[in-house]
Amino acid sequence: MATYGFTLPPELEPIFTLRLGDLSHLLPGDGLAQFSDLNFQVSLSTLPLPSGEEFDVATRRRLLRGLLPLRQLLQRGVSEGQAPEQTLGSLMAAAMSLCEQDPVIQPFIEALQLKRVRNAKSWIWWSQGEVADISSGQELSSQWRSDVTRLKMSEYMCLVCYWEALRLRAGQLTAEQVLPQALDLLPLLESMLAEDLS
Repeated sequence: MATYGFTLPPELEPIFTLRLGDLSHLLPGDGLAQFSDLNFQVSLSTLPLPSGEEFDVATRRRLLRGLLPLRQLLQRGVSEGQAPEQTLGSLMAAAMSLCEQDPVIQPFIEALQLKRVRNAKSWIWWSQGEVADISSGQELSSQWRSDVTRLKMSEYMCLVCYWEALRLRAGQLTAEQVLPQALDLLPLLESMLAEDLS
């Protein structure tokens, strides 16, 4: 039986992951039919590296291969006249907005936002006051609810990391204002967005 990171206690989760479903809900415009074959194909993941570690060429190539569906989506955005950064930014913003409206994880997102006011680098969404893990099966009265919450928060955290890395790249945020995982993503994002996608 496989153990998925999102079913671990959140402080032990090594990476944040996301698989995007129906892209028509996330991408604006009339050319959405051209993206339908990529539904459920676009996956994102943060990196299990300490902040600031450089990628060698082989690692960078392997990571970029794993992002092939995302790169195809960005390429199709270019063919529609959108810069890759614009397509990725629109995708991240729309997906984050859907997460932020989800009543299952709204309280956890709010807890994260409060913690980040005090410490912008904090990704601790699972503790509140004296309770060490408000996402546990015991706290949520069900292991299933705990797993669902942890899955959804892993997806949300992945989106936040990509969104912040994109904004850091654009000079809209500084390294001190982003999660360490977003800082780790920056070299990969640079490689992907620097490709000739036309």
